[in-house]
Amino acid sequence: MKSLNQLLEEVKAPMLVFALGGIAVAHGDRARARGLLKDAVVELARAKEERQRLLGYYGSDSEVSYVTTCDNAMTARLLEKRSKEKHFKKLCHEYTEIGGKRETIDEMIEIITSGAN
Repeated sequence: MKSLNQLLEEVKAPMLVFALGGIAVAHGDRARARGLLKDAVVELARAKEERQRLLGYYGSDSEVSYVTTCDNAMTARLLEKRSKEKHFKKLCHEYTEIGGKRETIDEMIEIITSGAN
């Protein structure tokens, strides 16, 4: 596999290299948004289980409120994830519109993600 520097040297055009940088940032933002959504889904499930357990004993309004808060947080994370996905796709499209190859984006993402492990 190529290194990131080798890949960028092959690209040549500064405008394309700059666009790849934006795509790399958007890819990271998208990954973080996906992780936050996953955490919010887990927290909501946990809150619902806890509510079920406590409502059988106490019937607490505060537990219902906590579940609603978790549900709202999950919804906000879902909207954020969708926004990040859309932005990433837009940047990829713009990159190909200015003359870049989709394969270059895929190679860059593979390099970035393998380096993160």
